[in-house]
Amino acid sequence: MSTDLLCGLLHRSAGISIFILDKNFRVIWKNSEDECPLQHVPHAEGIYCYRMLRSRDGHCVLSCPPVSGGPGACQQYHEHADDREAVFHVTISARRDQSGENAGYLVVQQDITQWKQRDEQRYQDANRQYLLHLAGGFAHEINNPLTVVSGMLQEYSQLNDMDEERRQDFRTMVRACNRIREFVNRIRALSAEESEDSSAADAATIFNRAAGYFQEFFRIKDIHIAWDLPDRWPNPSMSPGVLAKIVFNLLHYIADSIRPGGTIRIEVLPPGDQPYLQAVFSSEEFISLPHQLNNIFLSPGHPSELDAIHALGLTTVHNLVKSHHGNLRIEQKAPRGMAFFLEIPLS
Repeated sequence: MSTDLLCGLLHRSAGISIFILDKNFRVIWKNSEDECPLQHVPHAEGIYCYRMLRSRDGHCVLSCPPVSGGPGACQQYHEHADDREAVFHVTISARRDQSGENAGYLVVQQDITQWKQRDEQRYQDANRQYLLHLAGGFAHEINNPLTVVSGMLQEYSQLNDMDEERRQDFRTMVRACNRIREFVNRIRALSAEESEDSSAADAATIFNRAAGYFQEFFRIKDIHIAWDLPDRWPNPSMSPGVLAKIVFNLLHYIADSIRPGGTIRIEVLPPGDQPYLQAVFSSEEFISLPHQLNNIFLSPGHPSELDAIHALGLTTVHNLVKSHHGNLRIEQKAPRGMAFFLEIPLS
């Protein structure tokens, strides 16, 4: 089987688009007619997710972040009963020549819509949740297709009809798949561990473990963490498993949404007179903010926190927090800055 035939099969059977770019991010080869997703993700090595809505004629209605030219895609959006939301996962890796110099980039995009779980109510409410980022709570759902793809790439990378440059590209894709799968498995393992043993960790351990489990993700995107954590922690009323899922989803969401080289600040405030432990996750370097979110924050009176939660795609995390008697609110801190205030009830 030729390399081109294999790559075409990957696109038809698994929704995987492969783009080989030069050092200036120009496409020099691709395995499908799909557009390279560089208008949706940063031009830097990393792992990204974005979502879009397609109108009934198949054209993109809204992209993440908006393409150059302003909020036109948002303003021209019209509700259609048969709109479909598509979710994509993208990895960008450097290509090296035989001397180790940068020869360009390899972009692998997968349409993971069919693996994304959604209930009927969420589907009906899609017009309220079509905005920017894929929430971290869905990250585990990409694992199965990536397992299949990684195995296929490893098998076909041994074929004799490949030249050395193409072999190297396939090896890079294998490493990218394995890196994502390892990251997903780490998050899954920790959640399972914390859920099985309610005494496995206190709040301090969970916050510190979060940084450890996301270390590879932070390294890839050159993300920095600024901590301000107390020496002594009160006891939260929710189980360590629930707290771990909330903290990890928020941290993953922010890390996936800010620019490479950005900083995430985590501050834990003393409870004071309130029966809550307040943790503040913030950054001033988000890639993009939804236009609807700007309208929500700038509207007269108190902003609708629930609308802001929906706009950011954090409904799953918000519902988890509220179901355990906590609170999650959002403030816009700068033109591209947001702060997430997580209020954790104390026992």
